[in-house]
Amino acid sequence: MDYRNKLLEFYKDTDYQSLRQSVPRPREWHLPMLIHDNFNDEIDYFISHKQGSKIHISLDYNDMEDLRPTLLHESIFSFYKAFYNYLAAKNLYGSGAVHWINVTAYYAKLFLARAINTLCGKRSYVVNSENYFFVKNIYNVLNPNKDVSEKSSYSLTLDFDIKSDKGSLVFHKERVNSHKEIWVNYTSLNHEELELTKMTDEKFYDNNPMHLSKERNDENYTFEGFSQVDFNLDIGNFEQYFERDIVKNEEELVYDDKLGIVFGVITELYHLYKDLSINRLPIEIKKLEYMISYMIKNDPLKNKLLDLCEEDLPSNNKYITEMNWFYSN
Repeated sequence: MDYRNKLLEFYKDTDYQSLRQSVPRPREWHLPMLIHDNFNDEIDYFISHKQGSKIHISLDYNDMEDLRPTLLHESIFSFYKAFYNYLAAKNLYGSGAVHWINVTAYYAKLFLARAINTLCGKRSYVVNSENYFFVKNIYNVLNPNKDVSEKSSYSLTLDFDIKSDKGSLVFHKERVNSHKEIWVNYTSLNHEELELTKMTDEKFYDNNPMHLSKERNDENYTFEGFSQVDFNLDIGNFEQYFERDIVKNEEELVYDDKLGIVFGVITELYHLYKDLSINRLPIEIKKLEYMISYMIKNDPLKNKLLDLCEEDLPSNNKYITEMNWFYSN
C-alpha cells in the first residue's frame, strides 16, 4: 500500500470532534501539553525508558492511534499559517518589495512542510522551563546533576513509521534546530506517494535539505541580501535600480514563479485533509474565503482566489493556464 493510502487508513475513524469541542485554540493543545497532562508525575516511567543520555519510548500502533487527534490539531494550525503567509506575501507584490516577498514565501513553505510532517507523525519540540507544560521529572532524568533554572530546557522528537505501524518518542538534552528539523523530515518523505508536489530541490544544492533556509538567511542577514536598496547610487540610477515592475505585474496572478508552488501544495494538502473524511475537521472553505476577503487588497486577485474557493480549490484550473501565458509572453 502506498504512503497516501496508508495515511488515509491510519487516520480512519479518528475522533477529532471531541478535541475540537474542548480545545478551540491551537495554543491550548499540543503534544508537549499532552505529555504534561498525562505523565507529569511519572518519574519511574521515564527512568525505566532511559537509554544512555536519552529517554527512548517505543510506540506501537495503539499508541500512535491515541496521538492522531493531537497531530491533526497541530498539522491544521500549520496549514492555516501557511495560507496566511501566502496571502501576506501576495499583498506585497503591489509594493514591488521583492526581498520581503521572498522571505514571506519561505515561511509559507516552512509552515506547509511542518503541516505535512506533523500529519505524517514527524515532529520535534523544545520545551523551556518557563513553559507551564515543562515536565520537571523529564528534565531531572535527562540531567541528574543539574537543577532546573530559568534557561533549562529539553527536546522531544516524535517519529512515526506509518507503513510499518510503529514509532518512537525520544526525549533528549540538546535543543533542536526547528528549521533544520522541519526540512530534514520533509525531504525524507515520499512526496510522490503522498501525491504532494515537493517544494525543495536539494539535488541541485549538494543534497542540502536546508537550501531554502540558506536562501532566506542570505536574503536577510548577508551583504548579498536586499540588493534592491542600493543607496549609494545617484537618484536617477537609484530609482531605475529600485524598480521591480515585473513583480508588480505579477500581483494579480494566483500562481507565480515565487508563490505558485505554495498555492499548489496548499490545494493538494487541502484535498488530502478532505480525503481523511474526518467528522468536524476544521478545514473549512468559508474560513479561507474570509481570510482572502479580509487580507487581499487587489480586487482581481481576490476575486480569482474566491472563485477557486467556490469551486473547492480544484488542482487543475484556468489560473495555472494564466500563469503559463503570462511567462511565455
